[in-house]
Amino acid sequence: MLDRNKEGQMMNRMFTGVAVVMLMQSSGPADASNQYFMPGDAFFHTVLTEDVLDRVDDQENPVFEYDRPEFLPQMFCGYIGFQKLRYTKMSPAMKKNLRSVYDQLRESHPKRVEIRREMVTRQTDEGDIEAPTGKKLHIEINGFSVLFYNADFDMRKHRLALKYNEGWADEFAAWGHKRDHAILETFVPTKEAIPIDWRDGPAVGPLVAKLPAKNIGGSIEVDKRVMAIIIPGNDFKRVFNAQENIPFSGRNMILFAVSAEGVKKLYGNRGHWSDKSRGSKN
Repeated sequence: MLDRNKEGQMMNRMFTGVAVVMLMQSSGPADASNQYFMPGDAFFHTVLTEDVLDRVDDQENPVFEYDRPEFLPQMFCGYIGFQKLRYTKMSPAMKKNLRSVYDQLRESHPKRVEIRREMVTRQTDEGDIEAPTGKKLHIEINGFSVLFYNADFDMRKHRLALKYNEGWADEFAAWGHKRDHAILETFVPTKEAIPIDWRDGPAVGPLVAKLPAKNIGGSIEVDKRVMAIIIPGNDFKRVFNAQENIPFSGRNMILFAVSAEGVKKLYGNRGHWSDKSRGSKN
């Protein structure tokens, strides 16, 4: 049994480590890389828009692009990880359920569109330049975050929005970078979340996905063994905290677990999400 002095030293080292990770997150070291999905991650993050749903409807094996949230710092050594997820043989029921949740969320979160000029790259004697085509693009700017998790991920036991990847530093090095340049790129950079991510990493398996033969290019492949957790926004701290109600605001957050079998509404309570609301007697 540890005496109080040793216990205090261990706690100080842990919180110092957390502070260092958070500092690295905010400063964006020049020798680090921006991260897409890594093989040991528990989830793949993408964004659901109407254009994405239209493309999904037309594809037997729809492809989703990894979305690296804007609040993460921009690094200067390129990108590592897998940028695309291919859902093989997505059933009509899964497509219908994704569309149903999107339409339901749009009733309380109206679509916002930004109009931009379409640009193309043209070669000139002075080099490549970006030139307008004369067309205007209507870009949906408030799509809904989607976390693809294993269908058996236990939300009653483990927090959402954490990667649970205990091998993150080794995977960083596998892309040809120095291991001591690796940083823990997390969606929830708080002193409460990071220790839980480290602690429970070995207990949570990675997303069940078939990886490309090479690290460069290609898509990871998943199938019906995954579910889609749809979030109305990108407030991952609130998702981690399972905070259904925002005090004094009158606004609630409800998540949706989507699979081919159906749609479940998820309610936050004491750090975890479940399909039982706080006032439910069952």
